[in-house]
Amino acid sequence: MSEIHLDIISQDHLFFSILFYVLRVLIEIFEPFFRYNAIVLQERIVFLVKKWFVENSFQFISKYQQCDDLTERTIRYGLETLYNLFSKLIVMLILSIFLGIWKEYLLLVILFASARRYAYGLHAKKSYLCWITTLPIYILGCYFIRYVMIPQPIIYILWILGFISFVKWAPADTPARPLIHVELRKKQKIKASIICIIYLICIVGFQNQLIANAIIYCLTIQAICINPITYKITKTPFDNYKLYYEKHGLNY
Repeated sequence: MSEIHLDIISQDHLFFSILFYVLRVLIEIFEPFFRYNAIVLQERIVFLVKKWFVENSFQFISKYQQCDDLTERTIRYGLETLYNLFSKLIVMLILSIFLGIWKEYLLLVILFASARRYAYGLHAKKSYLCWITTLPIYILGCYFIRYVMIPQPIIYILWILGFISFVKWAPADTPARPLIHVELRKKQKIKASIICIIYLICIVGFQNQLIANAIIYCLTIQAICINPITYKITKTPFDNYKLYYEKHGLNY
């Protein structure tokens, strides 16, 4: 009787072993499929929420302002940027509070926003790519500016390189938002250069390592974002206003 009982147990063990093996093989086969679809689903949800925000906001604005085609594209681009900005700000602010680096995070946000407002620069082509690049830039950047001691000569050298980059390449437009007006480009270049000078005044005036680190870190990252080499590496057209002029048969 005991031999029969043991035989049944061994058969059950063999059955479940085969079952678990088959399930593991199926998981290994279909895991890439499910992972891919999870990313697609996430992208779809983000797209729909963003679309809902942009459409409803634009409908509200259009009630009070007449919009031609260029104005509509500018407003929609601004609304998309606003949505992307606030969604990331909230998530990363919560994360920075949890990690105890919220002061450094807010400092970087202010500095990046003031520089990017006038210098513009490269944007990620996909939402998940934007998250992948933004999180390390801000979160790791907070630890960098807190713990790394940048020597003063290096700080001033990096500032000079950043200032030259701003004077030479700012504002760096994107295919989604070509800066087609000459006067606007000139004004934004002047404002971006003034921001650089204000940064230098803050470095000299405060004589604070954290502030100096944060300024140089933001200035360097922003200089990279407006550099034509970065555009080339990411296969993004540079000087998009020229492409706009050529497309519409205009002179620049």
